[in-house]
Amino acid sequence: MIMIDNSEILIRPYKAEDHEQVVPIILKGFHWVDYPIFLSKAKHRSTILSILIKSFIYTALIELALVAFINTRHNSFVSGPSPSSPPLSSLFSFTRLSFGRLKDVAETLTRPGSTQGIILQFIKPSTVLIWALVTIVVTLITLMGIYRWTLGIGQEYITNCFNDDLGDIQGYYQSQSFATKGRKNRSQFWVACLRTHPQLVMGCIALDDNWAHSDYLKKKHLAQGGTEESFKEPNEVMDAELRRLSVDPNYRRLGIAKMLIQTLLESAKEQGFRRVFVMSTYIQTAALKRYIQYGFDKERTITYGGDTKTWLGSVNLYSTEQDKEEQKKKQKEMLQEIGIA
Repeated sequence: MIMIDNSEILIRPYKAEDHEQVVPIILKGFHWVDYPIFLSKAKHRSTILSILIKSFIYTALIELALVAFINTRHNSFVSGPSPSSPPLSSLFSFTRLSFGRLKDVAETLTRPGSTQGIILQFIKPSTVLIWALVTIVVTLITLMGIYRWTLGIGQEYITNCFNDDLGDIQGYYQSQSFATKGRKNRSQFWVACLRTHPQLVMGCIALDDNWAHSDYLKKKHLAQGGTEESFKEPNEVMDAELRRLSVDPNYRRLGIAKMLIQTLLESAKEQGFRRVFVMSTYIQTAALKRYIQYGFDKERTITYGGDTKTWLGSVNLYSTEQDKEEQKKKQKEMLQEIGIA
């Protein structure tokens, strides 16, 4: 682990030449989330149950097909070939035997004392071997599908980032390019670096003035399928958003994230905001732990796409000592909710 004293770290405004370092740091931060998303989806009870059900069904079908095929071959051997029989006769024979097999199974199920026989039939070494092989194949195909799905949402996230603010950081956070007409853009973007090497970016954070970006956010909301009625107009002093907090993996556990958050909160207060909010998925437990410990209080949970839970929290920049004490008391409960004791 690299040992760096906090006094050696400088938090400064973003510069255009930082772009080639900032974007990879942010994307690395997201890729650290890819595996937990994949693991969470793969271990979910619905996925495991789906694999077991598919394996059982496919095994039963294979077993039934094998029995019918063997019976067909046996009957053909006993009766001998029939040159005058059309090619479809074998198919009809196979189908007839398959339905006959199903009929036998149905009769067996209704016969008293047949449970033991059925169990013995399905725990035969051959059936168990088929089930094991089918389960392995189904599991591999399922995991590959989940992995490709994870890569897909990752690529979609990256594309959205560049279409949103990362494509033009200076324009979005440091100028009026994206601001609503007549509103001052109080957004800012900072990077953390070494005082002795100010060109080396170690982490970053952004303050998004939602009120100044109201028109842009509304346009994005409508493009994503939202309606005019469902769009909530940002508040001038209540809707400052913490975004793009990420620290290079090589420089984590040095207190850089804490310094970046502290810089953002102090600046937000100076800019006239009363509240800063943040959104993060429940899978990003390390980030959520950091926000909770730095005073962010949970407001609500938002679910996207049916299963992606997002934690929305905020911090009151003018909270009293009593408010801070109350938040500390709730920290344990909030940490337990995200799986951190």
